[in-house]
Amino acid sequence: MKFRKWIYLAGLFAAMVMGQPVQADTIVAEPAKLTLQGITEKVESQGQLTISLEEGHAMIRFTPQDQVFQSVKAKLWSLEDRSDLIELSLKLDEEGEFVADFQADQASGSRKYFLEIEALTQDNATYLLKDYTFEWLVDTPINTTTDPRTTTTVTTSQGTSSETTSVASTTTEPSSLSAVQEAAKGNLTFQHNVAAGTFDVIISNVSNTSGVRSVKLPVWTDEGGQDDIQWYTAHRQANGTYKVTIHRKNHKSGTGLYHVHLYYEDRKGKMIGVTTARTSFLATGKISIQHVNVNAGTFDVIISEISSPHAIKSVRVPVWTDEGGQDDIRWYTASPQADGTYKVSINKKNHKNGSGQYHVHLYYDYHNAPSQGITATQTTLAIPTTGRLSITNQNSSRGSFDIIVSNVKSSKAIKAVKIPVWTEEGGQDDIRWYVANRQADGTYKATVLISNHKNGLGIYQVHLYYEYSDGQIQGVATTKASLANQGSIKVTNLNQESGSFDLIISNILTATPIKAVKVPVWTEEGGQDDIKWYTAIKQSDGTYRVHIQKSNHKNGLGVYQAHLYYELSNGQLVGIAATTATLNRKSSAQLSFSNVNRQAGTFDILISKPVFTSEIQSVQVPVWTEAGGQDDLRWYTATKQNDGNYRVTIDSKNHKNGRGVYEVHLYFHFKNGKTDGITSSKFTLPEGDAAGKLTIRNQNQEKGTFDIVVSDIVAPKGLDAVQVPVWSEKNGQDDIQWYLASRQADGTYKVTVEASNHKYDTGSYHIHLYLKQKDGSVVGVAQTKTAISISQTGVSAKVSIQDIDNTYGYFNVVVSNIFAPAGVTKVQIPVWSSINGQNDIIWYEAYKQSNGNYYATIRLGNHKYETGVYNAHVYIESNGRQYGVGAATANVTYTKKTGQAFIDISSHNGYLSVADYNALKVQGVYGVVVKLTEGTSYFNPYAPDQIKNAQAAGLKVSVYHYSHFTSASTAQAEARYFVDAAKRLGLSQTIVMVNDIEEYKSRENINANMKAWEAEMRRLGYNNLIHYTGASWIDNNNLGYSGPIRTGDFGLSNFWVAQYPYINGMPVEQARRLAYYAAAAAWQFTSRALLLQNRPYFDLNIDYTGRFTQ
Repeated sequence: MKFRKWIYLAGLFAAMVMGQPVQADTIVAEPAKLTLQGITEKVESQGQLTISLEEGHAMIRFTPQDQVFQSVKAKLWSLEDRSDLIELSLKLDEEGEFVADFQADQASGSRKYFLEIEALTQDNATYLLKDYTFEWLVDTPINTTTDPRTTTTVTTSQGTSSETTSVASTTTEPSSLSAVQEAAKGNLTFQHNVAAGTFDVIISNVSNTSGVRSVKLPVWTDEGGQDDIQWYTAHRQANGTYKVTIHRKNHKSGTGLYHVHLYYEDRKGKMIGVTTARTSFLATGKISIQHVNVNAGTFDVIISEISSPHAIKSVRVPVWTDEGGQDDIRWYTASPQADGTYKVSINKKNHKNGSGQYHVHLYYDYHNAPSQGITATQTTLAIPTTGRLSITNQNSSRGSFDIIVSNVKSSKAIKAVKIPVWTEEGGQDDIRWYVANRQADGTYKATVLISNHKNGLGIYQVHLYYEYSDGQIQGVATTKASLANQGSIKVTNLNQESGSFDLIISNILTATPIKAVKVPVWTEEGGQDDIKWYTAIKQSDGTYRVHIQKSNHKNGLGVYQAHLYYELSNGQLVGIAATTATLNRKSSAQLSFSNVNRQAGTFDILISKPVFTSEIQSVQVPVWTEAGGQDDLRWYTATKQNDGNYRVTIDSKNHKNGRGVYEVHLYFHFKNGKTDGITSSKFTLPEGDAAGKLTIRNQNQEKGTFDIVVSDIVAPKGLDAVQVPVWSEKNGQDDIQWYLASRQADGTYKVTVEASNHKYDTGSYHIHLYLKQKDGSVVGVAQTKTAISISQTGVSAKVSIQDIDNTYGYFNVVVSNIFAPAGVTKVQIPVWSSINGQNDIIWYEAYKQSNGNYYATIRLGNHKYETGVYNAHVYIESNGRQYGVGAATANVTYTKKTGQAFIDISSHNGYLSVADYNALKVQGVYGVVVKLTEGTSYFNPYAPDQIKNAQAAGLKVSVYHYSHFTSASTAQAEARYFVDAAKRLGLSQTIVMVNDIEEYKSRENINANMKAWEAEMRRLGYNNLIHYTGASWIDNNNLGYSGPIRTGDFGLSNFWVAQYPYINGMPVEQARRLAYYAAAAAWQFTSRALLLQNRPYFDLNIDYTGRFTQ
């Protein structure tokens, strides 16, 4: 299970057609995920990359899953200097996969390839794959023929490339000549010496050099057409490349663009065109400005016709406005586009929102040369035309309103700000153009009078125009204003005792003169059976008043309706507004707070001056903290006091220990069943201080132990845990231990401290107290000291035999309560059965557990399967001496002999025949566990034959699944994939199904996810389940620390544990004697068992329960 490389075999393509070499090749490649760029944490793509061999071509496939990609590109090379690099664009096929194919140069034999992938999602997120490799293994060729497709990549000094495809004609006599014609390829690179006026042309990756007589290169400048063309012959170099030096003096000293073509002359003198490239002595580039958006304040800078004699590292564009000098300069790095240009998008927000002229310069940064300025240009962002209308100062009495025009801007000179206004009611029959006046604050204002608009009421249309100095007029903005018959009515002088109130009418506005102000009034209780129309009396301040007495309305109580009408001079009665008043004797009370105890988190609520409208049943007080919404809401019943008031005490413990603002509401519940909400208030309960008291008890100066008792605990935010760090003064905090105190029956907390946990130090001990509160905070609240002495010098311990299993014949020897002032070097346990004396004695070494005890597991298989009384003595080595500290006996038997060996295999082990399995059986192998699946996409291609042949050889067969799950849902999905594969192979539902847990990403929530996997497996009918993992993953191991998997949740007998005592392995008999994890189902003791000659190593295991071998 250690070797999990995915191997895709192409098989032998043996179509004998007409004589071209076709080879039976193999591609070895692992599927891989792509990684999202631009974030700190690692996020992998849902889909994966695979590479396989199909009809002599390497098929590169990227299969998306639950993601949409718009493009996928690849770079491929085999040489470390990348001189043979090619670029491929993966195309989307009908199956929804991105695919590209690549054909290797078979003459070069087997080789390792390097690959980089860049995938762009639909929302422009970039996923990358780097440092990926695969191997193309080439076997002996068989003569066939086909129409070969050849791809030629031309690499320039700028790193750009072009790709061409040609089809060679079929020949009946394959030869080096035809190979040149059919597979002509080569790469061109340039090396410049600007000072000397020369450049070298390097030709690499020359195809089938045995068929090439010479390498020819015609070269000419772009400036004069081909009037300076020169044909050069390149010379072969020691490293297999070809080179020629070009001097500009041979080309009329041209410094611009040079054209370079590559030709091969074959043995028959035929010239074969291969590829082309361009280079230059001078750096060039063209700037163009596009997509200018004046309103948004943006434009794009496009850089084209890029050329340079040096390799360009980046294209940079400094931009600034003319207005402020270079105080807003910003350097942009241009991004390459698909058409070979570069682009930068400019937003005036990055330039102090400047308008007017913008300066744009172009610079190239080089890999091995200083940065160089190339060219410059300018563009203009005009000031956008803006203006905002707002309506203010609406005056009902005058019938007027003001129009304010702000944010007045335009790129042209404004002569006047004009505002046409009209009412909607009459169309534009009352339109009037106002000229707004400039104010001191830069705004413009116009005042509109309804008298200018036929005293029209309703909606007014307001438009804004700028008149420019050149005579042009431009519409800028619009808005609306509304003027209607107006008036307001309000209640004053409400007197509940006399049952009266006044109505005041103000802000009166009409287009027609008013004859009278009318106010109909009635109570809601009786409908309108008590309605009365009042005529309001005008007051000296211009308002109107009506006095209402309940005696005029059948002495009704409750809600009074009061409506306002104008009786106009034309006889029309117009409704204007309405209001209500309430006459009744309301229940009431006042809330106040007292007796605040910050430490205890309590306070009292006092309900005083209560007034009830009916006989009271109870006074209810709902209380909750503002921070948690109403998640801590609690209703309290207040208690009546001797003075007639009511009181309730609030404890923060009833409100999740909340501090801060408390909401307090008051309700009266009457005996007639009615409940009235009376009032509400807020109270702030300040934070209390966490506190606690430390007391030292039960000091034992013989062995150096004492108890720490924690009392008087105050945790304002709720107590989650009591933590007590303890250390000796000797050597600082090198022996510090954090103890978790246990709650006692009397409400205190206790910790027992033993000097053995502190290197047996004597003298002063420091004790601190920390309270962990329910909000996660940890607060230090107290500290003390005590002195420790140790009078006992001997070594002691308690010895017990536990976990006796009389089915498989094993038990554990547990050494606890160890006292060894000089420390423990080693714990050894000689064990023997009482039958035949000590003829079966074995000395075991016990291993320290996370709880400080030492364990050793004893198997009867190591003691000749003798049954009856077993003796275990314990010796502790301390300070160079060995102490016998105790002994124990137990009566042990067995019903099943176990301990047979079995192997586990994957595609790493390849094809195994029946004969191979028989050879393994001879070496004591009784079972085999075959890797079946991994994740939700991989199936071991060797599994069908590995299982079938093992069964034919009579071996017990089990299968395993390598898991990747990180959640319950992915665990269930992987279980279903595992079961589907088992069903396809016709495997019995009683077969052992193993969950292989090794991926570090699976550690979080591992126990819950394992349970989800088990539940889904059982739902699908498979119940014989085992979990395989390393010893560091489980809580019960001999490593001295605990792993994340709780074996008690699943049963240790359902685990197959891997731990290798020796790097190079050991014999099965030695492993049986060591018997690591004998209480588990099995133990994998090595991954380096060489059981078959000239074959990979095997994993070798001991089966403790017979589930893998019987």
